[in-house]
Amino acid sequence: MLLDENGDLRSFHEFKKAVLGTTINRDYNRNWLRAEYNMAVRSARSAAYYRECLETAHLYPNLEYLESSAANKRADHLEFVGTVLPIEHPWWDTHMPPSAWGCECSVRKTDKPVTPVPQGGQPVNPVFDNNPGKTAEFINIKEHPYVKSAEQLHEDIYDITTVILTEAEKAAKEFKRVIASRERAKKWMEKNIPAGKPVKVQVDVKHLKEITLTRSVVKTIVAKGHDNAVERNRAVTNLKKLLKEGEYYGWAEDEMIGNFQKHPEVDYWLYYRTRVGTACIKRTKSGEDKPYAILDDANLERIDPIIKKEDPIR
Repeated sequence: MLLDENGDLRSFHEFKKAVLGTTINRDYNRNWLRAEYNMAVRSARSAAYYRECLETAHLYPNLEYLESSAANKRADHLEFVGTVLPIEHPWWDTHMPPSAWGCECSVRKTDKPVTPVPQGGQPVNPVFDNNPGKTAEFINIKEHPYVKSAEQLHEDIYDITTVILTEAEKAAKEFKRVIASRERAKKWMEKNIPAGKPVKVQVDVKHLKEITLTRSVVKTIVAKGHDNAVERNRAVTNLKKLLKEGEYYGWAEDEMIGNFQKHPEVDYWLYYRTRVGTACIKRTKSGEDKPYAILDDANLERIDPIIKKEDPIR
């Protein structure tokens, strides 16, 4: 029932209408119906993302557990936040979000150092002891109370599995598009940026006269995650135009880890809003301005609190 007659994912409104028009109305109330729907969709997206992470494991070998976006966060899930483990570590077989009804936790691929496996704490409910990217199930089906008490959900299980596989196939196609766009950016780089020789590009925008491009700069930008990586990779080949069409957003000091600066070569960071995201420019202590990343809205949201919406103080 998650899919309509054309095989497309129904909206929750359409899903509710389809379900409540059947005898299932006796067993489901509206709140549980929404919970089931949201869980199936989030699990499908989790499965698709996990398969994408496997494809890029040579660049980002680990997954990091991220804090829930929900207003009311579960204390037991907060204990997992910041955990970094290899993509195929068995811990993800039992702790891959979503890990409860309504769970809005997530993961992201990363090359951060691995952290210890969380110990103790409240165990994950057996129903959510599952990694959709491996099992193609939206939950641990055999532990679901309806399955334990009856054998009447075969059709729904089939629909849910179909959604997961469909989302995974879409992710695989999108991944191929991203790889092709990355190859085009690489060819542009090899043609326009000599190996071992920085190229200066005049941009003449607020607080930024020129940028320094190297092959390392281009490789770093296209390797980072982005919700529209194809357009981001296309924009990398004409950063001057991108910056001129954008506008200055703010600046930030480099992050400190204890008494140590995270990026010792950085004086501070500059940010510019553009049509494909927020361009992050690294102003080095040697006076160069090097593009570092083009952030999508989700990544900008994570660092936005530290960005000062004013002119740099130095």
